[in-house]
Amino acid sequence: MIRGKEPSARGEVLIGLDVTEKASEEYRTGPFKHDKFDITIFAAIKMGKWKLLTGDNKPRNSWDMEDPDHGVIDDVEFDDTRMVRLYDLVDDPSERTDLSDERQDIVHEMLAKLDGYAKVAVPPQMQTEPRVNKHVLECLGPSID
Repeated sequence: MIRGKEPSARGEVLIGLDVTEKASEEYRTGPFKHDKFDITIFAAIKMGKWKLLTGDNKPRNSWDMEDPDHGVIDDVEFDDTRMVRLYDLVDDPSERTDLSDERQDIVHEMLAKLDGYAKVAVPPQMQTEPRVNKHVLECLGPSID
């Protein structure tokens, strides 16, 4: 829904895809390890009522969600080694119940969509660690590595 009006006609939204941000290959396990899309890559997609997350989601689960009846909710059940998560946003808007095991058909369909996006994605142009000429650093002093 956009501003309380009719639901959006857009049924599919690519929320994020960063092929440079991958979990260790040792985490590529489970029923989706042989899909074309590498599940260790950080990605998120919404299709209809479903939201799929792949890759390392631990940093994305470090926020505290306020529940009007119970205050801040800590998700002590969160398994940060799990590389695929599927949520039903209608029945579980807080994204607490992973349905990836129960709805593998939906997961495979969404992973195929992510694979298509990954094949045409433009690599990110920004680097998190800037390239620096070491010779320039020498003139700046000993406090800079």
